[in-house]
Amino acid sequence: MHFEKIGLSLNPLDYTSVVRKHQNGANALKKLVRENHELNDIGSPVTSTQLLTTEEKENQKAVNRLVYSIFQLNGATQILLQERRPQLNQELSKFRDLGAGERVREFIKEHELIEKKEKLKESKKKPQLEDLSTNQSVSSEVIEIGSEIKNLTTEQKKQKDESYRYMAEKRRAFVEALSISRELPALGLAGILMSGPQVYVPFFTADGIGIKSMAKNVRLATLMIFEVEILSTLMKYEYEQRNKIVTDSQMDFIFNTSADHIANLQTISQALSQKNYGTNDRDPQVSEKANQIEDFAYKAAAVIKDDKNPSLVSIL
Repeated sequence: MHFEKIGLSLNPLDYTSVVRKHQNGANALKKLVRENHELNDIGSPVTSTQLLTTEEKENQKAVNRLVYSIFQLNGATQILLQERRPQLNQELSKFRDLGAGERVREFIKEHELIEKKEKLKESKKKPQLEDLSTNQSVSSEVIEIGSEIKNLTTEQKKQKDESYRYMAEKRRAFVEALSISRELPALGLAGILMSGPQVYVPFFTADGIGIKSMAKNVRLATLMIFEVEILSTLMKYEYEQRNKIVTDSQMDFIFNTSADHIANLQTISQALSQKNYGTNDRDPQVSEKANQIEDFAYKAAAVIKDDKNPSLVSIL
């Protein structure tokens, strides 16, 4: 699959660089987390419905520039947010908090399905060339085709080769496009997630999306993403404390400051405290999970703020 043909980067450092370059846009997005906001037709969160003041106009421009820059990295994200937006919640719903036993059962089912497909593929294989001699009609057809090719002129052979290569390339391109098309929503969501919580949290708190989805499974799945982000923040911080001696270039693209980590955790905490959603969700299972994650976020922020080595066991 040639990702470069559709403009698709799966390198998280590319997204980190873009977000830092457009920090004004990220800051404008952060202000939306607790506000009622929507995504417009071009896939950008709407910073203000009126855009009356100069500040409002500049904030929207900054957000648009950031979003456009992400689209340049990932065409699948653009397609997801502009053409296939209903699939955004579908992709989010795939983030499930599965127990170990259920994970094993899922794996076994997948393995059995693969085995069935392989057996079916084997049963449908065409007979080998040496077996063709047992079938006189097929054997005769092979001989006739061979004779036809043998009697072609050099020019006719060239034309046949070119035609074959053209059709083979057309089939390959079609299969590749079909394969990419099926994976576009997942690849598009990857572009949002790799942009980090500064970007994806405001998307997942827009009206009807993520934590504000009408579907309970989508809201729970979004909470799962927030929980994983908090855990990864602690693990990253712990790693950074062990590897403080780094070059300036590494600091720019890999290492975050404690303030960066705390800001991301605060963004998640704000997302969890939504009117009628998150910790205030009408569904008790969702609200209970949101409260647990909010408590987790506060504990993680306290660990980092106190500049202590985080003990994952003590706060989980």
